[in-house]
Amino acid sequence: MNGQSRFSLAPRSGVGLGLLALALGCRPAADGSAAPPSVVAPAGPAAASTRASATSSEEAPPLPGHYTADTATWGEPDTVRGEEPVEGPVHRVPVTRMVRIEGGQFNATTLATFWLDETEVTASQYADCVAAHVCPAPGRAGDWSATYGVKGRESRPVNEVSYFNAQTYCAWLGKRLPSAVEWEWAARGRDEARIYPWGNEPPTADSACWMRWEDTTTHGQGPCDVGRSNVSRDGVRDLAGNVWEWTSTRSETDPSKVILKGGAWYNDDPNRLTVSSAGSNSPYDRTAASDGIRCASSVSPDQLLAYPEAAPNVE
Repeated sequence: MNGQSRFSLAPRSGVGLGLLALALGCRPAADGSAAPPSVVAPAGPAAASTRASATSSEEAPPLPGHYTADTATWGEPDTVRGEEPVEGPVHRVPVTRMVRIEGGQFNATTLATFWLDETEVTASQYADCVAAHVCPAPGRAGDWSATYGVKGRESRPVNEVSYFNAQTYCAWLGKRLPSAVEWEWAARGRDEARIYPWGNEPPTADSACWMRWEDTTTHGQGPCDVGRSNVSRDGVRDLAGNVWEWTSTRSETDPSKVILKGGAWYNDDPNRLTVSSAGSNSPYDRTAASDGIRCASSVSPDQLLAYPEAAPNVE
């Protein structure tokens, strides 16, 4: 993608680009500029060449356990902050509602029907997994942009979590991460081929949680409460903005990285919020204030969840 990053971080007065990038845990997206064979770039202004993109060819490895970004290699269980991997009984907790996404033909890919979380995983929900000694705490808990462990931010999406953290959380509930193709199929309204999850109109402050770094009234506050904006055709919320969402798909141009979708709270370029936009990151990175979780399932929630607190499925 000609050296572009999935982050739009042009300096503003009083803010140094280097310091801002460091604070946000920024890094470049995948290098390729061509759209992947299985992902359609919608027509219209949102398909501009300036958008970030990451092509994909295979799924990232479905590895359980806890991992860090320091010395671990792909497929090697590591420790959490130097501790032994946590073992013990699984503690199930209430989870978000799930939305049924009808399958179909997306370019060369035939997708089966699947279910997607209505909202991103919140800091409070992730904290339940940490309390159960299954998930590690986010990499920079308590940081100025962090949501985990910060009073008043319990309903914001958890951030500063790695691919492996995201995978562990979803697996804890019997779920999985969506593939990049599944994510885009849901975001584009399936066969409607929308530019943004809500339609083809450019994003505003009401339609998505974005430009929060640029907005002096919300400077430094990070993500927004989940469920506040941009409802997709099927009823999935916040697919654009708030936090980039981990998928289960490797980057084709850099197989050591995993694709993320959706854009984030500080992006100021509307192209970052299109359904075709994508980024990538090391699966071990637990420091990015932009990266969060949305889980998927191949079976309906009534088959998946065996506890009465579970919210009903969204048809």
